[in-house]
Amino acid sequence: MVYRYSSMKKQIAFLIASILLFLAFFLPGGESLAQAGPPTEEQIANFLNDHPLLTKPGARVLGVSFVGEALVIDLSREILPEGAYDETVFTRLQAELDATFQINQRFLTTFKVEGLLLEAWGRPEPEFSVTAEPPLTREAPVEGPLTGYKIALSPGHGVYWHETYGWLYQRAEFNGIREDTLNSEIMLYLQNALLSQGATVIQTREMDHDARTGVSGYPAWHEDASLPGFGMAATPITTATSAPGPIRPIITAPMC
Repeated sequence: MVYRYSSMKKQIAFLIASILLFLAFFLPGGESLAQAGPPTEEQIANFLNDHPLLTKPGARVLGVSFVGEALVIDLSREILPEGAYDETVFTRLQAELDATFQINQRFLTTFKVEGLLLEAWGRPEPEFSVTAEPPLTREAPVEGPLTGYKIALSPGHGVYWHETYGWLYQRAEFNGIREDTLNSEIMLYLQNALLSQGATVIQTREMDHDARTGVSGYPAWHEDASLPGFGMAATPITTATSAPGPIRPIITAPMC
């Protein structure tokens, strides 16, 4: 009797496991559940070539490539209604790619048409203002050994504008860690320590995680520092400067 009961339990367990496997792989949505890794270039191209936004006007995928952290998708000119940029088309394509392949968790996506960025077809250029507001300065709430010192904190790398591929991170993600964002988080601890010692802290990058959306369309604290931020003197402690041009990598050097 005990043997029969034990055998029946094994049969029930096997049946349940079989049903779960069937649900995971054969019911609608099972394919996306099984998408454990990043998609291939071929998978993305096939998905888009079958999409109504491409099939209806007769558009096609000219190329899909991974350039570091960027997913670059090149489409034929037919994707443009009346030959002009239409934001809703590309917003919908990216949203449905993300729903299927979770691309927003893995890449910064850049669409091109006939090998050209969408700005060449009418999308507004990013607004890089040469009269940007100076970086945020935080005054110490107490006096201490660093009272009277101005210290500029530069987390370094962040999202920047690439004239060929659009917005890119400068460092790849490794084991869930990315230098572009991790440095900013570390700097918050350093900032609090300096403020507690009486220093005045100048932020060359946005470090508030609840701040605005940046010019890139990503959170502002993900973005690299812009050139106007370096016009403020941070004496007598030297800090950082930047190569010419908006949103470029920061290098450590004395500030004049």
